[in-house]
Amino acid sequence: MIKVEKKGNVTKATVEGNTSVLVDEFQTVLHALYHMLDKSIKESESITPRDLMHSMVEDVVQKESEMNKA
Repeated sequence: MIKVEKKGNVTKATVEGNTSVLVDEFQTVLHALYHMLDKSIKESESITPRDLMHSMVEDVVQKESEMNKA
């Protein structure tokens, strides 16, 4: 289970379960976000939903890397 709570400026994430379940949940969330973005971004925009999702994932990886260094 992946559970994320945000209260004010604090975000708390709880991850429970085995790897295959977590990967499946993460893939489901990314798929839903992709479809939501695909519907909301106009065709005339130079950025695609895939570009935006890629950027979001890169940001998460970078923040995680910075947190692990600290």
